[in-house]
Amino acid sequence: MNENLNTAQSIVQIQAKAKPKIEEIICEYLDGEAKQSILKYLDICKANGVKTPWSATNRWVLKLNKQTIGMIYVGVHPCGDVNKGILKNVWYTCVYNAPGLIHKQLEKEDLTHIIHSNLAKCAYHKKRCAPLKNITILGKEFDESDNLCSDCGGTNYSLLFANACDKTLYWLNEAFVLKNIQLRISN
Repeated sequence: MNENLNTAQSIVQIQAKAKPKIEEIICEYLDGEAKQSILKYLDICKANGVKTPWSATNRWVLKLNKQTIGMIYVGVHPCGDVNKGILKNVWYTCVYNAPGLIHKQLEKEDLTHIIHSNLAKCAYHKKRCAPLKNITILGKEFDESDNLCSDCGGTNYSLLFANACDKTLYWLNEAFVLKNIQLRISN
């Protein structure tokens, strides 16, 4: 256990100094489908002008036109503690204000089902965040037993996905396109 703790602490120190690009870290923690899906996601980010600067250990911010629109987490749950160890072969993305990016075209393609089924669950309730009670996300009601929490996604303001599948990646691409349009209109 102490060896894992020392390793986690050294990872924290190394990354704090180097502020690595996400591409530099992916190979250390992901392989197979998880690696392929995050690489597709990063391609979607780049194609839409979304930058991914380092934020904290195994965490990167999603920035579009200098506005933070979400986060990417590699090997660590958004509510997790990197000092307790790194998760192998898992990544998360959180998109802020995601429900505001839904429009009729996406609803016609039944992507709300994809969003509902890919919402990540929180394993850290009572330690760091409070479970949401009786919340509706894109027309579906969730209660406390669904384990969605206020810190790691699932609110009316953000959605959290774990190891996003192709259909979720498609939706995220569409969401970024819409966010780009919204930002241009508001500026």
